[in-house]
Amino acid sequence: MRGYLAILALTLLIAASSCSKNNSDSKAPQIAFIGMQPNTVRSGSGEDTVFIAFNITDANADIGNPQTQAPDSFDIYLIDSRGAADTTNIVTDTIKLYFPEIPGEAVPPGKPLEGMSMISLLAAKYLYSREDSLRTRDTVRFEVFVKDKAMNVSNRFTTPDIYIER
Repeated sequence: MRGYLAILALTLLIAASSCSKNNSDSKAPQIAFIGMQPNTVRSGSGEDTVFIAFNITDANADIGNPQTQAPDSFDIYLIDSRGAADTTNIVTDTIKLYFPEIPGEAVPPGKPLEGMSMISLLAAKYLYSREDSLRTRDTVRFEVFVKDKAMNVSNRFTTPDIYIER
C-alpha cells in the first residue's frame, strides 16, 4: 500500500512540475477571465460602460506596444461575435486597444509580468444594437486576446453575453 502511495505522490509531483515548467517557458502571454459588469447596457448610451477584468502573465515581461507603432500593433483585441454587423461601421468585428504604458522599473529584471487588467467598454463608443435587428435588444460576446511586443499571441477567452437594449 505504501508503495502505491509513493508512486501516486511521485506522479503528482512530476505532473505538477511539468505543468508549471511549460507555463513559465511560454513566450506568449497568458490571460484568464475574472469577471464582467454589467451585462446589460443601452445602445450607444453615454452613461453605460461594461467593465471586463482579466489576469495577465507574461514570462518575458514585454507587454505594452508603443502607441506610435503600426496600426496592427495593438495590445488587446476584442472580436465581436456578431461580425461586421452594419454598413455604417458603427459596429466593427474587432475592437483594438492599448495597455497603458508600463514603466520599466515596475517589473524586476528576469521576472514575469503579472497583474490584472480592466477594460472599460463605453456603450457610446463600442456597444450599439445592430441595424438589422428586429428585436428590442441585441446580444454580443467578445473573444479576447492580447499580443506582446514580439507579437506573441496569448490564449483566448470569451466573455459572457452582453445585452444591448434599444
